[in-house]
Amino acid sequence: MNVYTSLGDKKKLIGPGSVDILKSADESRTSTTVAIDGDLVKTVVAGGVYEFWISTSVTTATTGQIKYDWGGTATATTFMAWAWTISSTHLSVTITQTWDLKTSLGGAGSVMACFPDAANEFFAKGTIVVNAGGTFGLTWASDTGPSVTVNRDAYMMIRRIS
Repeated sequence: MNVYTSLGDKKKLIGPGSVDILKSADESRTSTTVAIDGDLVKTVVAGGVYEFWISTSVTTATTGQIKYDWGGTATATTFMAWAWTISSTHLSVTITQTWDLKTSLGGAGSVMACFPDAANEFFAKGTIVVNAGGTFGLTWASDTGPSVTVNRDAYMMIRRIS
């Protein structure tokens, strides 16, 4: 098992040539409408094929969950992503996962479980085939209204593979 202790180490997950984007501050939301993350977004070009990896630490104020999707101004011919959360307390570990396969970006969002006062990690890995260039990134919100925070040092790595 590899242990990654820095963004440089985490880059080994996706390989050389990736663009690293690091979230500089915690961001909290109570809105239930997904919106693009101001940091975890990148410009992509028409005809490009990109692979990406997103990792975030998520905290919730009360029982709550994160709702996420993918968005931006770019359009996709094909989009595939696997996303999962790992939530742990001193008593248990819970893993929730989902798979997205679609031909467009945006939507109401998929819900991933998060637990209060727990270590919640949200991960996503995927590929996007860009039709029209523009921005691409993580969109997220609170599922039911309690505060959800994506913590600083969340990161997105993206690289063009074709």
